[in-house]
Amino acid sequence: MQRHTDLICACHRTCPYPKILSDHSALEGSWQHSVRGIGGPYLTRLAAQGVAYFAWVYSDGYQDRASMEQALFYATEPAIALFADLASACQWLQRSPPGAAGRRRPR
Repeated sequence: MQRHTDLICACHRTCPYPKILSDHSALEGSWQHSVRGIGGPYLTRLAAQGVAYFAWVYSDGYQDRASMEQALFYATEPAIALFADLASACQWLQRSPPGAAGRRRPR
């Protein structure tokens, strides 16, 4: 998981955007072992690089959403919202002000 988060952060440094859409809708399996690293250092690094909003689309599997919810306990920034579908996540990002931090949406 560390390799993947490092690559995403490197990509973001090359092409910075204040909003990120992370689509897990096709994800299978668990990433429970990475919850603390994702919720803490990874999201903090993205926020330090200028990410203000992070929309997370979870898969149909219970494990994925449960892992996301646990990761939120470790995340202090950016503003993060969880979604069951891609369209809702896109709408949330489009309505978010560009580059300004927002409130975390209730889960």
